[in-house]
Amino acid sequence: MDNTDMRSRAENAAKTLKDKAASALDQAVEKSKSMTENVQDKVGQTAGAALDAAASRLDSAKDSIVEGADRLEGKLRDMNEGVDAANIQSRVVVALADGVSSLSDRIRDRSIQDLASDVKVFARRHPGVFVVGAAVVGFAAARFIRSSARNARIARSVTAADVASTWNRGGDRL
Repeated sequence: MDNTDMRSRAENAAKTLKDKAASALDQAVEKSKSMTENVQDKVGQTAGAALDAAASRLDSAKDSIVEGADRLEGKLRDMNEGVDAANIQSRVVVALADGVSSLSDRIRDRSIQDLASDVKVFARRHPGVFVVGAAVVGFAAARFIRSSARNARIARSVTAADVASTWNRGGDRL
């Protein structure tokens, strides 16, 4: 075996090895592209499901706000029954009820995206009023949450007290 023959074999082996490496690299790149597309599809599906769930929750919240505004309007109108219409207090209550009714109708008839756009425009035009309104909403939400938590604690303590009195009254374990 001479040098030329060995050199030719080495070159052929190197070429074969290079071709196999290039083929393996091409296969790895194709597999990587396939996996990337699969992951992107899954992420898109998950994001779509999350957006659908968020939209559903926002629609439920919108409906709750509209129902609350309708109840508030009814209570304001009930409060004004039997009061002299010329009375300034009566006119203020009627104006407030009309405003609540108008707001309720506007919220009911618009989509979440339209409402969000309206809030953005309002915030840009009247930043001070927006900040004050956000603070009022924040305080109201905190008060509601605190009240709900307090009511839940009272309900738990009443239940525990009922169990304790039943336990002590009979003298036997339940």
